[in-house]
Amino acid sequence: MSADVSDVVTLALKPTITLAVNGTGSVIISGGGAQSVTCSSSCTQPMAPDLSAFLTAVDASGTYFASWGGDCSGTLNVCDLLMTGSKTVSVNFAPKLHVTVAVTGTGQGVIASSDGLLNCPPACVDSVAGGALLTLNANSSTGSTFSGWSGACSGSQPSCTLTVNASTSVGASFAAPPGSGNGGGSSGGSNSGSGGGGGALDLLSVVALASLAASRRASRHHRPGSCYVGSSASSFAE
Repeated sequence: MSADVSDVVTLALKPTITLAVNGTGSVIISGGGAQSVTCSSSCTQPMAPDLSAFLTAVDASGTYFASWGGDCSGTLNVCDLLMTGSKTVSVNFAPKLHVTVAVTGTGQGVIASSDGLLNCPPACVDSVAGGALLTLNANSSTGSTFSGWSGACSGSQPSCTLTVNASTSVGASFAAPPGSGNGGGSSGGSNSGSGGGGGALDLLSVVALASLAASRRASRHHRPGSCYVGSSASSFAE
């Protein structure tokens, strides 16, 4: 019985960490002479006195660690506490922000993000923490040029850096090179040239036929005389 009372007294003398979790995420409490415990909602954890306790905020899918409150502070997701007494801590998680990219224009190209999560097309939405710096890079395909940005980005340089404080959208345009349709025109010119060659051959054919017709007419004109002379010659021979 005395042992039970001793345990209760010992537990009562231990400092505690009282944690409030705001948003979707969890906190791992370790060190401080106690086994690690994970809290995904409000919890209270006894710790050994005068030892350091470590709190690690772990965001969930679609959220990010935003801030600490109470006896923890700062923007890093880790907090160290010296347990000289009980501590009260709050942790805040927030939904991730979205950067959506649309690629337009007559040309082709890809937009890639500095965090490697966006490669558009086909992956055209990036999810980032609030306040994050995100760089978008425009990479033109062979035969195309980058025309410029629209939306949250502007200008015609192929790189754009954003400070993401809210969900936003970006447009990127690529253009086909000038005269990219000349291939068809050149092909048409070749066909036209071939057609011209055919026309020249047709003209030669007409001239040849006309010459042949004239020759035949001349032949028919002289044939009776030849026959008459032949007949006369034949008569004289007889």
